[in-house]
Amino acid sequence: MIVSGMSAVQAQLPYERDYPVMNYYEAGASGPVSELLQSINAGETTLEYDPQQGYLPALLELLDIDPSSQLLVFSKTARKGRFISPQTPRALYFNDEVYVGFVPDTPGLELAVMDPVLGPVFFELDRQRGEGALEVSRQNSVCLRCHDSLTNSGGGTPRFMMSSVLVNELGEIASHEVSIITNNSTPLESRWGGWYVTGFHGEQANLGNFTYQAGQSLADAELLSNGNRADLSDLLDTGNYLTPYSDIVALLVMQHQIEVQNVMTRVNWNYQQRLAENAQLQDGELEELARPLLDALLMANEAELGDSIEGVSGYSDYFQSLGPEDEQGRSLRDLDLQERVFTYPLSYLIYSDAFQSLPQALLRHLKTALHDILSGAQDHPDYPYLDARLRNEILAIVAQTSPGFFL
Repeated sequence: MIVSGMSAVQAQLPYERDYPVMNYYEAGASGPVSELLQSINAGETTLEYDPQQGYLPALLELLDIDPSSQLLVFSKTARKGRFISPQTPRALYFNDEVYVGFVPDTPGLELAVMDPVLGPVFFELDRQRGEGALEVSRQNSVCLRCHDSLTNSGGGTPRFMMSSVLVNELGEIASHEVSIITNNSTPLESRWGGWYVTGFHGEQANLGNFTYQAGQSLADAELLSNGNRADLSDLLDTGNYLTPYSDIVALLVMQHQIEVQNVMTRVNWNYQQRLAENAQLQDGELEELARPLLDALLMANEAELGDSIEGVSGYSDYFQSLGPEDEQGRSLRDLDLQERVFTYPLSYLIYSDAFQSLPQALLRHLKTALHDILSGAQDHPDYPYLDARLRNEILAIVAQTSPGFFL
């Protein structure tokens, strides 16, 4: 295996100037992707090469990523945009930490990982070499042109992204009537432009499976006629992909996940840099800095679902099976899919290495704030959806699935 070093372009990138304490370009990445690459390099692990899909199936198995998480994007909004179209969409697969991108008949797999220290880190793996060395390179300059929260203009942090755009039959952006980076507060009617969507969502429209015609008004588009699909077989040849789905529940879960991870990265980086500059933050400063992450963990400002949601790929069952569960079988991964995505509005990412690896003072502040909100006798004015029943149930789940979390 060949692992490429850092690009000379990194000296022109802003993180060295704005967040020198993070040492983003030089620090060695950690996490499951780095561990797998080290194992391959040491000859302890080999990737089986598939003639049709290269190293993708083997890589997903080794990274413990289930194929039911597959999502398909047909907008030309990725690095390999010239290969992407409604007939040849880019596939994404993910778990709690790793995202893998695959475009049929292209010379590489894209990997992104939520590094517990650095946040989002990007790699590319050459999957076309059925024999000989694998070429793996960490991608900084190219990926971060988009995967930076301020597009490398300064002051931003690395991020994962989901966009919604109006594209034509070639996958090209055809209108700016909708052209947004989505988040948990984005109404479903504005989500998933340029994405395929399988599953059922009742009468709530979205932009999935929709190609824009010149001069067309969204008000006239029969968006619902594109939705509520059991599979994608009538829209494209899915034989080049692991499944015929782009699951609506996986889309909802990934949106929540990347938002928490992005906010976690931004809060962590800002905290560490301010600490390096000021030695100590006052309580009010720490509260202000941590508040966006507290809101993300508690799913504040989440767009309400207008109708019930049902996935079709098996992802819902797979995701919920991951637990951990309390004695009553309850889990922070339990899905509601009626009024909101999750049954219990506290993110399962509190169990993640990235959350648990936050600086101790910041982590202690977040845990204390969560406990104060969840154990309060009265509804919290900033989180009115957390009624007494929900608060008690969430406290019980956390107490049994992560003993000592609030200590």
